[in-house]
Amino acid sequence: MRRCLPLLFLLALLGGIVDATGLPPGGPAKETAGPRYDDKGELKRPVDYQTWVFVGANLGLQYRRPAKDAKEGPDAKKAPAKRPQTFHNVYINPEAYHAYAKTGKFPDRTILVMEVYEALDREPRDIVTGGLFPGKLQSVEAAVKNTKRPDGSKTDWAYYAFTPKQATAKAFPDANCYQCHLKHADDDSVWVQFYPTLRSHKKTAAKGPADGH
Repeated sequence: MRRCLPLLFLLALLGGIVDATGLPPGGPAKETAGPRYDDKGELKRPVDYQTWVFVGANLGLQYRRPAKDAKEGPDAKKAPAKRPQTFHNVYINPEAYHAYAKTGKFPDRTILVMEVYEALDREPRDIVTGGLFPGKLQSVEAAVKNTKRPDGSKTDWAYYAFTPKQATAKAFPDANCYQCHLKHADDDSVWVQFYPTLRSHKKTAAKGPADGH
């Protein structure tokens, strides 16, 4: 018992110096994985997103072109050119994942990040005889739900794309991404139908976009 007393005394002293988070009492709160912006209202490229919840991946997934667009132009009868296949890895910030798993709704400040990699079938050691694997990172894309967007837009979801070395990005116009997600995504403008980790938590009542859309 005597051996334990010094340790207990030390712990008691430390109890007045740091709290349960390991920070001094009244010190800064631990930063969340929510969106961060610069003074221009541009989204800062998310960091450490690879430690977030991985929700799904795909290879070569492409959107269907609207019928009215497909019929326009002199080359409308030609088969659309196939774009190079790419790997997509998608992550969601932990706070948003746990809220969705519990309630079936994506909370404000949800952020989903998608990595886009080129698809390769050869590597320097020539050991691969079949299949594809992710090669060079091409871009990092983000979908952010924020009802108080600093860029002044009134839509709750915004979409961004970063080159591999780009630090900030401006939101795409709503006509480029928002309307398509709003119309075709499975749940609140999120492609839940493509992400098995989120599909397993979708609630029966959460059909279609939320927030009155």
